[in-house]
Amino acid sequence: MMLSESSARRPHNQPSEVMSATALLMPLAVGMVGLCLGMQAVIAARGSEIDLLALALVGTVVLFYFGFLVWRRDELPKVRFGSLAAHAVTYVVVNGSFQLHAWSLAMANSDVLRGDGDLPIDGGWLGITFGMAGFWAIGFAAHAVASIRQRGFEK
Repeated sequence: MMLSESSARRPHNQPSEVMSATALLMPLAVGMVGLCLGMQAVIAARGSEIDLLALALVGTVVLFYFGFLVWRRDELPKVRFGSLAAHAVTYVVVNGSFQLHAWSLAMANSDVLRGDGDLPIDGGWLGITFGMAGFWAIGFAAHAVASIRQRGFEK
C-alpha cells in the first residue's frame, strides 16, 4: 500500500513550510560564479601569482558566503539539504575556479606554477589548489554526514 504525500509521516525535524531550492540557492550560485570569475580575472591580470591580494580576494568570497548564510539563516532550514547544497555550490565554484586557472597555466607551460627548491609546484598554487580543496573537503564531508543524519533539515 502506498502512502499519499499528505498521509506520509514527516521527519521530526522537517519544518512546517518548505521553500523553493531554486529561489533560495540561485542567487548564491550566480553570485559565487560572478565573484570567482572576477577574482580569477584579477589574479590573471596580475601575473597569476598567489599573493596577499589573491588571498584577500578569497576573503571577499568567504564574506559573501558568510553574508548569504546570515541573510538566509531562516530560509535555509526550510529547504531539504539547503545548507549542504549552499556548501556544495561554494566548494565547487571556488575550488573549481582555482583548479581551472592552474590547469590553464599548466597547459601554457607557465613558469608561475614552477616550484622553487623542494616543491614541484609554486607554494601559493600548491596551497590554493591542493591544500584548500583537501582540507575544506574534510569539513564538507563532516557537514554531509551531519546533514544526512538529520535527514536534510538542519537547525
